[in-house]
Amino acid sequence: MTICKSNKLNNDYQNKSEKELLELTLQGEQNAFGVLVKEYQGKLRAYAARYVYSSEDILDLVQDSFLDALKNLEKFDLAREFNPWIRRILHNNIIDFYHSSKKKRSLNLSIVDEAILEYISESPEDNEIKEDKILLLRNCISDLKGPQKDLIIARYFERISVKQLADVANQSETSISMKLMRIREKLKKCMEAKLPNPN
Repeated sequence: MTICKSNKLNNDYQNKSEKELLELTLQGEQNAFGVLVKEYQGKLRAYAARYVYSSEDILDLVQDSFLDALKNLEKFDLAREFNPWIRRILHNNIIDFYHSSKKKRSLNLSIVDEAILEYISESPEDNEIKEDKILLLRNCISDLKGPQKDLIIARYFERISVKQLADVANQSETSISMKLMRIREKLKKCMEAKLPNPN
């Protein structure tokens, strides 16, 4: 996405509100949209990185999401905030990415990540397999101790951000992320142990 090539042009939009930038974009000034790209691309990359492990795929997903937003901007209600909308676009693109057979093979997701993604995808595909994974995940979550269970549910099922969790717990985002990683590893071992033996 070649937006905002000129620093001078970028500076012209510095004091504009989000709504004004979107209005200018609708008038054909793509450099105005570039300011929003600069504002949100870091957050969107961080969000995508929770589900996709290839940095190249993450960049592609974020760029595609901005392009989708640009193409559909006329349908967007300017009275609403841009952030939830662009994040929802990215979320849907991640789900599409996951369900693409070609990409699915390259993701190398753990069983925990697969089950979580199946849960949030709300896809009718492979319902029986999907429900088995989700049931397995829920069984393993129920085995967790209180604080660990609360944290994993808040993050992945109530969709509370790492930043919000860190603020509530008065801990750093890094600390919360590390805790989540350890819990996911614990869930992975639990789910693998509960898988039926093919033999």
